[in-house]
Amino acid sequence: MTRSRIALVGLAVLLLALAALLCCLPARLALRLAGERLGPLRLEGASGSLWRGRAVQAWWGPRALGALDWTLARGPLLAGRVESTFALRAADGFTLGGAAAREGERIDLREVTLDLPAARLAPLLDDDPLPVRGAIRGRIGAARLVRGWPTRLDAQFVWRDAALGADAVRLGDVAIVTAVQPDGSIGGTLRNGGGEVAVDGRYRVLPLGWTLQAKLAPRTDDARVRRALARFGKPAADGSVSLRIRHGVVW
Repeated sequence: MTRSRIALVGLAVLLLALAALLCCLPARLALRLAGERLGPLRLEGASGSLWRGRAVQAWWGPRALGALDWTLARGPLLAGRVESTFALRAADGFTLGGAAAREGERIDLREVTLDLPAARLAPLLDDDPLPVRGAIRGRIGAARLVRGWPTRLDAQFVWRDAALGADAVRLGDVAIVTAVQPDGSIGGTLRNGGGEVAVDGRYRVLPLGWTLQAKLAPRTDDARVRRALARFGKPAADGSVSLRIRHGVVW
């Protein structure tokens, strides 16, 4: 056997060995090798392989997200693209799952479903959080993130069985319209069609902050409802309250 053939055979054997190693690469070792390339994402208790794995707890910066399962497609990696499916599940009922593809600084999401306990949003609505009930459920048909910020977003969300306050003032189902605005912010409307209080609001989200403006109008003379609304501001003659919340830097 000539030297060139010996070299080719040796190279082929090496490539096969590397392929076998990658196919069986433990998830824990793969995460260690990835290091800082995962950015603010941190995974604890990883098991399985690089291609199909699970983490007992996923963190995004200081925020605990829940258990994470993932699968990674092999073929696209040859073209420098990462394609995966993922499913997050937390003990309080939060779930998030779908498909993601990453190429450079761009991430494309598709067919993502969300189920978020509304109680997680309570600290955002008031400095002294009040009980918030119901669940926010939605679907992101397609989205594109560039450097972590959406530049395209096709999404629908509904706050099911919404209720506020210790007396559980019912808001019914609140439809949340979401889209990328002309100025690059994320914004939309909040409106409901039932419940004890009518909700008509708008919100705007920027990288460093967000704003919410809404009119909350009672659909009943029940003192319990009016007392709950008064917590958000001074009631007008018709009992309605104008809610304005601003967090962070918003222009």
